[in-house]
Amino acid sequence: MTGRSRRAGLAGLWLLLGLVAGPLRADKVKIEVDGVKRDLERNIRSLLSLGQEDDDKLDEARIRRLHAKAPAEIGEALQPFGYYKPQVRSTLEREGERWVARYEVDEGPAIQIASVDLSIDGEGGNDPEFRAIADEFPVRRGTTLFHPDYEQGKKALVDRAAESGYLDAKFETSEVRVDLERYRADVVVHFQTGPRYRFGDVRFDPRPAELLDDDRAAVLKVDAVDPGARTTFTYTIELRMLVPGWVDRTVTTSTVSISDQFDNLTRRHSLSRVVDGRTDETLVTDDDAVVQQWLTTLTRLPIIRTARLDPARDYYVRISAQARPRGGSILGWASSIVGQAKFTLIP
Repeated sequence: MTGRSRRAGLAGLWLLLGLVAGPLRADKVKIEVDGVKRDLERNIRSLLSLGQEDDDKLDEARIRRLHAKAPAEIGEALQPFGYYKPQVRSTLEREGERWVARYEVDEGPAIQIASVDLSIDGEGGNDPEFRAIADEFPVRRGTTLFHPDYEQGKKALVDRAAESGYLDAKFETSEVRVDLERYRADVVVHFQTGPRYRFGDVRFDPRPAELLDDDRAAVLKVDAVDPGARTTFTYTIELRMLVPGWVDRTVTTSTVSISDQFDNLTRRHSLSRVVDGRTDETLVTDDDAVVQQWLTTLTRLPIIRTARLDPARDYYVRISAQARPRGGSILGWASSIVGQAKFTLIP
């Protein structure tokens, strides 16, 4: 097995750790694994072909073939934990109506990391957050090779790049080079951040009626407000990403409630706007035109940091609106209306 194929295989092996993929043993075969810690045993069992086979497919010839593969599969299951030279003693016996496969495992010495070549280049090379990740990188020279730590360190770099606007970040090299003859491992991680895209917020600034056709926009026209009654318009704004051939993904959601409390004695309206549970603005007015604008206009509503958006994808804003009390102050509005507008992020 070449170093590259070994590395490719290890990533898949570790993903199997912890899976509960049906019963670990078939009724026809009992599997016993001894000599290793529980986490190693779990990964061994998850990779043993003999333990994954259905009863109806197991005859004596197949049981013996799968049993013969077990030592190699056990070796592969131990590699993510840094054990590359295990010793496996295996036996297969018939006991009554079933077979018993026993594996006595000595994992052997753990391979040590001889060197770590970690570099972060590009505009983010001097970013203090990236430097902190490099300083705390979980893979270190002189420690036992543990592949989940290696993956965790890489994930920290990718997450930081995504959060900070390094949209073109990539690994130029990411390898664990295992030398079985000298029994050592060398880790190479070269991360290129690329340029940093600096954007502000995506803001939503239309009148909701502008997203609707003429018939539906007409229902947003405010009728007479009942004296003493509270009228609330609730707008749900969803930023969605177009996914061709599949269900579009909702990236983020914001809820805006705009209320009008009319005082029949003073003939004044007390208006309030609440965004995602926080009071954003209040106003008292006796101007009906202002009330109309307040109830049907959303002004510069922040939705999301654009660093989280992919310039290669198309998005749209979907807005739905409801009024309470129903029909109390909106002509012809039975329950709710919906509209949307598409856009593409251009860096």
